[in-house]
Amino acid sequence: MKNIYVDMVGDLFHFGHVELLRRAREFGQKLIVGVHSDETVMTYKRKPVMTMKERIVVIQSCKYVDEVIPDAPLVVTQKYLDDHQIDLIVHGDDLTDEDKHLMFGEVLSKLIMINYTDGISTTSILHRLNYYGHNNHKAKKFRSMLTPGKPGLIMEAHNGLSAKIVQNSGFKGIWGSGLSISAALGVRDANEASWTQVLEVINFMNDATDLPILLDGDTGYGNFNNARRLVQKLDQLGVAGVCLEDKIFPKTNSLLDAKQELADIAEFCGKIRACCDSKLSRDFVVVARIEAFIAGAGLEEALKRANEYEKAGADAILVHSKKATPVEIKEFMAEWNKKENRAPIIIVPTTYFTTYEEFANLGVSLIIWANHNMRASVFAMERVCKQIYEEMSIKNLKDISTVKHVFELQNEDELQEAEKKYLTEWKSD
Repeated sequence: MKNIYVDMVGDLFHFGHVELLRRAREFGQKLIVGVHSDETVMTYKRKPVMTMKERIVVIQSCKYVDEVIPDAPLVVTQKYLDDHQIDLIVHGDDLTDEDKHLMFGEVLSKLIMINYTDGISTTSILHRLNYYGHNNHKAKKFRSMLTPGKPGLIMEAHNGLSAKIVQNSGFKGIWGSGLSISAALGVRDANEASWTQVLEVINFMNDATDLPILLDGDTGYGNFNNARRLVQKLDQLGVAGVCLEDKIFPKTNSLLDAKQELADIAEFCGKIRACCDSKLSRDFVVVARIEAFIAGAGLEEALKRANEYEKAGADAILVHSKKATPVEIKEFMAEWNKKENRAPIIIVPTTYFTTYEEFANLGVSLIIWANHNMRASVFAMERVCKQIYEEMSIKNLKDISTVKHVFELQNEDELQEAEKKYLTEWKSD
């Protein structure tokens, strides 16, 4: 009779564990399972959610298990096998050659490696728990704006103050423009501002308003790994979504008269999948931005990319054009609408425009006014600076906000009320 040994953590015991134990049992007549202590596990991965005692109780209940050894060693020696009368060792195929020699060096000839069950792991279960447990209410608001035939309107903002103005103006959502944020920071729209610097601006914007924010995430600041890290941090902050464009890093602004190099479709699809898999909430929105028209690649390329990005899991598709008329958008929508239940289409009419009704009739789901607050700010500041410099006076200044209104935008009244509540004079009895 052969005794088979499996060592494991067994945290959040799932069918993958059961399948491993079932297959191990087929190599002999008795299955012995060694369970690692919390302290042992923490030498090579995170602390288990379940205690060793809890894990042992669950593993003992599995019908394929005949015996459980608590506090099993990480390194298995011949003496350990002899003490427990073990003939063969079965382990999953996730070990490197270095790991195998470290853990089973003395008894390597008795080690059998088998494939783990696809599609299940303790890590994936923990991710699911985070995914269903994290509530991003602003993302839910934003999703409700993606209505084909009745497109929502969102306005650009580039700091907390402009975000507040957008909300007070009646808009229901905000575009966190990469161009505008870069301009406000005094750098070019070529990823000269790092993603953490952009994230800090977005955090202030998100705190200043109740509106959902869609961040212009450029190309994701690198490959899939950089992009999915960005998604996780945005979702943690309660930002509604991110838009990623299919060009190479560092990005080139789409409105520049410069070479626009498109990303490889397969690589960008991988980036989209990674971002969708990394969301902490089911409502966070990942938008794939197609730059085929910008690069002069034409309608066929734009449609091919849109179809692939939709399959990769993008929640919406942004189709960009810098023509003086919406001709490319009309051509795209005519083809896109030939099939039902397609991903929502977002447009950015910066260089072109027609009526809202015509965009609605095309089946567009969202319209972005992408940089107009920043440009209005530049125009106003240049005018005021020029006038004050030339006149050496502020006597004739017109069309400038009052300081009182700035205080209102900063929510100064709330601080004064809080001071009355919390800065009360202390009196002894």
